[in-house]
Amino acid sequence: EALHLDRSAALACREAGRCDSAGQVMIFAQAAKQASRWSNEVLRSRASPFRVRYRDEPGQDSGGVYRDFLDTVSEELMSAQLPVLIPSPNQVADLGEHRETYLLNPTLKTGPGSSGRRMLLFLGQLMGVCLRRGDV
Repeated sequence: EALHLDRSAALACREAGRCDSAGQVMIFAQAAKQASRWSNEVLRSRASPFRVRYRDEPGQDSGGVYRDFLDTVSEELMSAQLPVLIPSPNQVADLGEHRETYLLNPTLKTGPGSSGRRMLLFLGQLMGVCLRRGDV
């Protein structure tokens, strides 16, 4: 399987300071939407479970584009551009321990068929892929 992602749309959202609450524009959201159509077996492989291609960008995914994807989605998840995670109270207050941590956003809409549910499911799947492959 392959993810076909539009980095320019995500960049425009980030530069405008918008939150992709609809789960359509940011790289992670685009990937979650595409991966929701895959069978579960695709993500269970110890080999690279999917290839990553960016629109209008040349490049073969021999691992570098995949690692760039993982870096990008990690940054996005810890940003204001996606509603999935929020900074911990200690991070916000700059007090105590674990100031670098994030929590699942309790206000994220996760009803059946929602983008929030789709993104949380993909987050769990991606975590499983990374643990299985040793990408952490």
